[in-house]
Amino acid sequence: MFFGVIKEQLSDDRVQFCQIKLRKTEAVTLKMSYPSAPGQDSKNSVFVNTGDKVVGSIPLLKIRDTSKKATTPAFDIVDECLYHFRTNIFMRDFKIKSDADRLLIYLTFYAMKCLKLIAKNKNDKAKCAKEIQGWNLNPFPVPGDAGFILASLITTEVKPQEKAELLGYFKQLRIETGNRLLDIVFANGTEADKWWICFAPRKFMDKEMAN
Repeated sequence: MFFGVIKEQLSDDRVQFCQIKLRKTEAVTLKMSYPSAPGQDSKNSVFVNTGDKVVGSIPLLKIRDTSKKATTPAFDIVDECLYHFRTNIFMRDFKIKSDADRLLIYLTFYAMKCLKLIAKNKNDKAKCAKEIQGWNLNPFPVPGDAGFILASLITTEVKPQEKAELLGYFKQLRIETGNRLLDIVFANGTEADKWWICFAPRKFMDKEMAN
C-alpha cells in the first residue's frame, strides 16, 4: 500500500513536470512566433523577439519571396513598411525600441526613393519597374559601409565575413519592396494611384536615399 501511494505520487509529479515543461515550450514558441498583422504604433515594428539572426544591428527577418509565389511568412516587414508608409513619411524622428525598427526606417527610405522613380513614369508600370531594377543594379551600401543611410543608428560592428550575407539580404529586401510597391500603386490599372504619387516630392526625415 505504501509503495502504491509513492508510485501514484511519482506519477502525478511526472505529469506536473511535463505540464510545466509544456507551458514553458508554449511560451517560447509564442515569444518566437511571427506577427500576422501590423501594430497600431507605426513608428515601431512588431517584429520583436523573432529569434532571427542579427548582423550589424539589423535582424535578418524572414521575407516572403513573391517571385516564387511563396505564402510564408504571410505578413513580413516589407508589408509592415508599406502599410505604415504614408503615415511614417511625415515623421521626423524615431525612437529605436528594437533592431527591427532600423529595418523599418531603412525600408521607408527605400520605398520613398522607389516612389520618386514611379512618379516620373506614372502612366507606365513596366517602365517604372525597369527604372527601379536599373537603379538597383548600382552598388549600394549596407551596414558597415561608408554612405549607409542609417550609419548613425548602427551600434554593432559588422565583420568582413558578414558583408556578403548582409548584401544578399538587403538585395532581397529592395527587390520585394519595389515590386510590392509597384503592385500597390498600380492596383487600379495602368495609371499610378494619385493618392500615392502625391507623396513623391516629399523627403523622409529630411533625407533622401542616394543609392
